Amino acid sequence: MLFVAATAAKVGGVESWTDRAVERLPSLGFDPVVALVHGQQTHDAYAYREHHPDLPSIVVDGRGLGRDSRVRAVQRAIGRTKPAFVVPLGVYDAFLAAARLKQTDASAPRLVARTQSNFPEMMADLADLQPAVDVAICNGRMAKTLLTTRLGYDPARVRYVPNGCDAPTHSRPPRSPDAPLRLLFAGRLSPSDKRCGDLVPLVAALHRREVRFTLDVVGDGPARAELDAAFASDPVVTLHGRQPHAALYERFYPQADALLLLSESESFGIVLPEAMQNGVVPICSEYRGFFTERIVEPERTGLTFPVGDAERAAEQVARLQDDDDRESLAAAARKAAARYSWDRCLTDWAAALRHAETLTPQVDAVPEPAPLESGRLTRLGIGDAPQDRLRRLRRVLFGPAVPPGGEEWPFWSRRHGEARLDELRGAMQTIDASAVQETVAA
Repeated sequence: MLFVAATAAKVGGVESWTDRAVERLPSLGFDPVVALVHGQQTHDAYAYREHHPDLPSIVVDGRGLGRDSRVRAVQRAIGRTKPAFVVPLGVYDAFLAAARLKQTDASAPRLVARTQSNFPEMMADLADLQPAVDVAICNGRMAKTLLTTRLGYDPARVRYVPNGCDAPTHSRPPRSPDAPLRLLFAGRLSPSDKRCGDLVPLVAALHRREVRFTLDVVGDGPARAELDAAFASDPVVTLHGRQPHAALYERFYPQADALLLLSESESFGIVLPEAMQNGVVPICSEYRGFFTERIVEPERTGLTFPVGDAERAAEQVARLQDDDDRESLAAAARKAAARYSWDRCLTDWAAALRHAETLTPQVDAVPEPAPLESGRLTRLGIGDAPQDRLRRLRRVLFGPAVPPGGEEWPFWSRRHGEARLDELRGAMQTIDASAVQETVAA
């Protein structure tokens, strides 16, 4: 099976999942290879390899290529590896590559969609790609519900398989009774979906409340410089940058009292059960998908606050100054998170893949995105295939040129109007609201 992986982020939830899948799937009868996409600006396959040296990987070089050429590059990787399954991991062009092959090759691999977010843009893409997707494996309940009730997926082709997490590797040292609260933020430093910029008003609110605390921020991303500047003179906040996944288990989870998660949307949020199994109390936003997934049970296994509400988040942090409350929540969190394991996750994945082999392949055409901005070769009337050859030849002879239009290796197609995206946001809010009502009733 061929995973086609984005390489803009070197560590994170998807990257942890990929490592564990490649490690465990061979014992379940699968031979995984990871195609790492490479670009000029944000995607660096070789830096990704340095962080994941044990992955069996190949490189798909997209430097200097437009969208059609990137799709062809993925198709060449499929031709080299001849997989039974293609699984795109945050690479929209890989979906198009597999879908196009299904139109011309009866032996084309099965296309597996792994939902890794609740972004409306990604859900809109999956709706358009449905005619070619053989099975969708959802790590979140919201995605499964949305696909099967709103986006036209046959329930027989959708499986819910929550992520796993590693068991604790280090014991927690004794905590001094007069020690400050030890807070941890671990994740991609993104100002949009992860809302890491909310750390600034949250820290300010904690200082106003005179809460004694330290904050370790683990991760990297586009908001790193902003956070460096915001906390440059605050001695209780330390930004550690990108760290190996093992460092979370060795240095950070055993030392932390609470994990801060500020996200607007999560399909699963692998950092939550990881921290919880290590006895860290989650203090998290009620993100899109929170009530549907139910990783954290408010007031029993963690504390919550509305997305973007720094004052409420600070109030919840302050509650952990009570030793009894903190230890009670930590014990319940540890017990609740024990249900998540990689063995269970990957065993269920293998079952979903074997199930996909029993289904008739999906081979209908999918709608192609609108053409990107025309370049000089297009204006000269040169077709897609000759353009691909010319761009790759130019890359060999003169180095890559920036192609016209679009982001390199985009996460989604970026062709959906706001009305459609708003409709999907509304549908997800309805799903979460229904989950809240079910929880209250229970």
